[in-house]
Amino acid sequence: MGANDTMEMLGLTTKQRANKSDVSNAFISLDLVLRQELMEEEKGAMNYNVIMLEHALCKIKRLTVRGVSMKDILQEI
Repeated sequence: MGANDTMEMLGLTTKQRANKSDVSNAFISLDLVLRQELMEEEKGAMNYNVIMLEHALCKIKRLTVRGVSMKDILQEI
């Protein structure tokens, strides 16, 4: 649920129109972009995989609930 909420905050899905297929496709697209854009050293340092991505999306949601701005979160990423 947190991952879906974060993808919505990032504009990758919309709550009103997103079905399971839309959410899955958005997640797959995000994963593909990150795999292309991150350098191998970066992926290795963070042990990047889809489970790590889903976990990170959930943590972003948790941070925003606790009052951390999306701008600050994205600067740290």
